Amino acid sequence: MSYKYIKLLLLYAFSAILVFLFSQKEPDTPFYNVRVYLNVFTILLLLSYSFLVILSNEDTIKKYDKIFFYSLIFILIVLPIFINIISRYRASNPLVYAHDGGVIQTEESARLLLNGKNPYSANFKNTPLINVGEMGIIVHNPYLPLSFIITIPFIYICDKLNILFDQRIIYLVFYFSVIFFSVYVFKSTNIREVFKIFFAFNPLLIPFLIHGMNEIYIISLLFISYSLLISCKFLSSFLVLGLACSTKQFAWLIAPFFIIYLKATASKNTFYKSIFIFIITLLVFILPFFIWSHFDFIDDTLLFNAGRSFVNYPLGGTPGIGFSMIHVVSGFVKDKYQYFPCILFIIIFCLPLFIYLLIRLYREPLHYNIFLYGAIFSSFFIFFSRVFHLNYLFFILFLLAVGIFNKIDLKSIANIKKKL
Repeated sequence: MSYKYIKLLLLYAFSAILVFLFSQKEPDTPFYNVRVYLNVFTILLLLSYSFLVILSNEDTIKKYDKIFFYSLIFILIVLPIFINIISRYRASNPLVYAHDGGVIQTEESARLLLNGKNPYSANFKNTPLINVGEMGIIVHNPYLPLSFIITIPFIYICDKLNILFDQRIIYLVFYFSVIFFSVYVFKSTNIREVFKIFFAFNPLLIPFLIHGMNEIYIISLLFISYSLLISCKFLSSFLVLGLACSTKQFAWLIAPFFIIYLKATASKNTFYKSIFIFIITLLVFILPFFIWSHFDFIDDTLLFNAGRSFVNYPLGGTPGIGFSMIHVVSGFVKDKYQYFPCILFIIIFCLPLFIYLLIRLYREPLHYNIFLYGAIFSSFFIFFSRVFHLNYLFFILFLLAVGIFNKIDLKSIANIKKKL
């Protein structure tokens, strides 16, 4: 099948699913009429693009491809985000239009730090999070330091100038960075264009991005690190990997695969320099908070989600889709806020898999396997963890997609060279 038809099917399917999800809004939802217009324009663009792909030649399609691509991004992602931002500031309860952790807590953590307070020692009782309904979110900050340090300069300027700020504006920058850096990961134009559609309109990403969940942070940073790694810019790659591991714990699951690949492919000198930069980057962002209050930092970023704190995150999630949810709904666990030994399942099922995949990568260091093996390990680890939310699915899917598309990309380039 021609790549232009694959692109059409992906674009049509993903955009149509997003339209379906967006059309479920009630008529009393803010900007309901605008949302209806956006849905109608989306369908019109899809019909026009179908007409273009089926009836036009390749040169004409290439001429208008980017116009359709970025027009749909504007209608399906950018405008809905700004509609939610405006709705957030108009609503009596902003949590309806902004995620409690990825938006509200991240912004308030930045403000706490600007006021000289430790975001891991303070609580969020005097913020909109008081309406969240989960005491754990009010007294804990489970996010790593860089997630809110990035926000500080922007929120400082906006607060000083009395300009409304929303964390999702930063997330949009990270979203577009994946599209931008795809040119450095995929050499085949066709593969790259299919990947961009797969990423940009994926219904497992977009609704959560619009609401303000922060998986885009780690997706973007890992992708940038990977693009630098396969371009043999090892020091820069591990600097960005250090940033990723200072932003969200998911990066810790993938970092060992980067390290093993580097060990198998780079010189000793390059390996030690890269690891040194990685460690220094981690220490720069994490060590100050650890020294400031090591108990609060460990309690918030590790013990809270592990169920070992004085106030825990509910077992399974709110709700979740992982192994832990079975114990909750079956009644096996009476109190979902108490500790449950998920670590036993992780040791039994995930540790042997982790060791096997690292050994396999070391013996056969193909760079696309960093993400493929990372996806396999992460999916099992997250599945058996205390919490597995729906928005985690795209993180795993993204790793799989980059690995698979990169593998296909390399084979297509190799086939072209053989023909030449």
